[in-house]
Amino acid sequence: MFRRRWGQQSAVYGLLGANVTVFDISVGQLKSDEKAAEYYGYKVKLIQGEMQDLSCFNDNTFDIVYQPISIVFVPDVRIVYREVHRVLKKGELYRVAHINPATYPVDFDGNGNGWDGIGYRITEPYRGGPVLRNDKGVENMCEGKLTGEFRHTFSDIFNGLIETGMVINGVWEEMIHLCNDLDAEPGTEEHKKNIVQLYFSILAQKAN
Repeated sequence: MFRRRWGQQSAVYGLLGANVTVFDISVGQLKSDEKAAEYYGYKVKLIQGEMQDLSCFNDNTFDIVYQPISIVFVPDVRIVYREVHRVLKKGELYRVAHINPATYPVDFDGNGNGWDGIGYRITEPYRGGPVLRNDKGVENMCEGKLTGEFRHTFSDIFNGLIETGMVINGVWEEMIHLCNDLDAEPGTEEHKKNIVQLYFSILAQKAN
């Protein structure tokens, strides 16, 4: 598995008896995975690197590649998809989480996006590319400096997988809304999670 942030998924797989390799750009995150492994008593292989370059792994190495939210930090999902396809064994699985491009701008602070007192608004154009921050500190898709995050369109997200030789087995929303307070104050993060579907995951299988 590899990621840029969030989660201790290695513990779940390790406790189930899997042979776990964690690939992450963050030294701090890798140390957290190491501490979890030491605490629970399972083994884990830790490798620091960039998800767009998995050249440290041989072809047909893994049975599962599990990628939590992290692909938002690369400009082209196809680069990561191709690398994952290469290191997966034939017939094996890739689970990748995405931010929903249709609702992502609800999280942008300013330009009329987000809660307006009645509902959650999106005023940004629907386009893929770098998320920017303008001189007023407002995230948007049109002007400013790079934030380091990228918005990927559904066409790139799904067709990119198919083009690499993956078969899509299923798509699931992240069911965050089922864990939140239904009576949360409108406009708060808790309320937004009940209304706006921001995350989803794809389960794909290497066909060839």
